[in-house]
Amino acid sequence: MKGFGYIITSAVLLFNGMLHSQEVVPETYINPLDIDYTYMVYNSSNNISYRSGADPAVIEFKGEYYMFVTRSFGYWHSKDLINWEFIKPKQWYFEGSNAPTAFNYKDSLVYFAGDPAGYGSILYTDDPKSGEWTPTASISNNIQDSELFIDDDGKAYLYWGSSNVHPLRVKMLNKDDRFLETGVEKELFNLVEEEHGWERFGENNFHPTLKEGYMEGASMTKHDGKYYLQYAAPGTQFNVYADAAYIGETPLGPFKYMKNNPYSFKPGGFANGAGHGITVKQTNGQYWHFATMALASNSHWER
Repeated sequence: MKGFGYIITSAVLLFNGMLHSQEVVPETYINPLDIDYTYMVYNSSNNISYRSGADPAVIEFKGEYYMFVTRSFGYWHSKDLINWEFIKPKQWYFEGSNAPTAFNYKDSLVYFAGDPAGYGSILYTDDPKSGEWTPTASISNNIQDSELFIDDDGKAYLYWGSSNVHPLRVKMLNKDDRFLETGVEKELFNLVEEEHGWERFGENNFHPTLKEGYMEGASMTKHDGKYYLQYAAPGTQFNVYADAAYIGETPLGPFKYMKNNPYSFKPGGFANGAGHGITVKQTNGQYWHFATMALASNSHWER
């Protein structure tokens, strides 16, 4: 809305002949972010070439910002959330990252996970600018779209799920013992397409035969003592891809559907979708939400 308001204001001033070179105009910025996405190889046998960058995980660490994106062989750094510079790490997953998760622990360490195979180590560093990362224990098999969250009491939780059948799940990890599992694991919630129209499968939430909406992209934000577990639906290839949230009193739930869902939603326009993202709190208290949007011409995975 900031950019839209600026455009209208400028047009009015220009029409009235009142815009002068010395006049201060509001600062604006580009959406979507202009970064150098990775070329994909999965459709090369069909002679299809395209870039793709999706599922952003953004953190503020020591007053600066780091953004991790699906299938990228590294990550981006910014001082202002507008200009981003790529960092090629010295240790990383062989196939790049997939639906990555990143967490700033007390401004002393950054934890990261996102192995496309679903069982790679959680990595950590105290200097993400250097590209030096150290592995901890491996996380469980078949962990897709993971989200690592460490509460104020130091207890660690891993949320995950990317399925048109299974719900989001959570398990507790022992941060002080290489993030090994504690044995606590729960199923949380699933899509309710009959009640939540925006979760219905298909372009414009319509498909003549299928009811196979995907629930994925877990992300946790703690605000005023409550836990906002966010998720994406009904599919990254659709114009109605969006983010929503359930609210809980504890990291393990129970969780209640937020009434104003979806909260990140853009079904039309040049770029659309706005799902599978992350909500970031700056040290000054300002919240931002980053999301995946489609700009597809060669493939519907061109995001």
